[in-house]
Amino acid sequence: MSTFGIPLREKRTSHDKIAAEDIIQIANDYYMVDQIGARKIDLID
Repeated sequence: MSTFGIPLREKRTSHDKIAAEDIIQIANDYYMVDQIGARKIDLID
């Protein structure tokens, strides 16, 4: 089980490039990557 609940896709073993549907962390903020950018997401504890 993923930290974020149901995984959006299979976990990748290679992180050479950022792909659509990746969730990235910058400082204390999380972003979901799409085809043309990224949008900030809120985590619910």
